[in-house]
Amino acid sequence: MAPYPGAQSACKSPQDVAKDYIAEHRVNQMFSSILSALMMHKPENPIDFIQNTLDEVKLIGAENVNWETFVYDLHPYRDPTRLELIKDDSPFQTEARRKAEDKNHPELASSTPPAYKPDVFRLTETRPSPSPKE
Repeated sequence: MAPYPGAQSACKSPQDVAKDYIAEHRVNQMFSSILSALMMHKPENPIDFIQNTLDEVKLIGAENVNWETFVYDLHPYRDPTRLELIKDDSPFQTEARRKAEDKNHPELASSTPPAYKPDVFRLTETRPSPSPKE
């Protein structure tokens, strides 16, 4: 352990110390998540929205925040109409089925929510390539 705060960083440049601090406290992930939410939700009062989002960060912990934390439910595959009409056994379909089962049988639902696992948005749905015309 260092004898005083910052002793280990004595040989590091101020830029490296700043980078380490930002990485250690996940500042980039936190701001990426807040900016993603701002772009998607476009609230009337962005200051209140940012404050409320920061309050949520405090509750869930900065270590659990990434760029999609506050836009997770906006993923196109999580659209209720899509989930109802398209049965493709996607991870989202499985997730929706599990949630429906939990609602129908709350006594069987797990008492603790599953750990947050972020998914990367797909910009387009994957479709098979059309066969070449002969």
